[in-house]
Amino acid sequence: MMESIEDLPIPMALLKRLPKTDLHVHLDGSIRPQTMHEIAEEIGYKLPADNPVELGAYMHVSEGRDLVDYLKRFEITLALMQTQGAIERTAYELAADAADEKVRYMEVRFCPELNTRGGLSAAQVVDAALVGLRRAEAEHEITTNVIVCALRNLPLDSSMRMAEIADRYRGRG
Repeated sequence: MMESIEDLPIPMALLKRLPKTDLHVHLDGSIRPQTMHEIAEEIGYKLPADNPVELGAYMHVSEGRDLVDYLKRFEITLALMQTQGAIERTAYELAADAADEKVRYMEVRFCPELNTRGGLSAAQVVDAALVGLRRAEAEHEITTNVIVCALRNLPLDSSMRMAEIADRYRGRG
């Protein structure tokens, strides 16, 4: 009797070679540990680990008690992503890494409002992310777009600003 296609094992080597799509990638959850260390050093931010290997282990939440426990890690990445350079670098590296994993199309989501604590406008945040993503597209086999997110834990006027930003960038990434 023939097995159904769902029961057939798929070799990992094959999966790694196949083209992929990633429709739900958080920019602020995708920063390389090495990059985190370099940016933290530049801005004088104290990280919870002394080297990229330990930091990577800390950032990986395998047994979070709840969503709050998981989201604590985002406060670290967001603290580091408050300049155009850091946002552009993070976006570029995210898309380049995805392309290396054979992701051919990716939608990157984030709430620009969270990256304005250092004085950037939401438009500057989106511009920086798009510069990094477009550079990765030029250098790697990947196409990307941005999803501007509003967060329900922020005030309503924040959601309205994010909707206006999304509308302003419609058709431009």
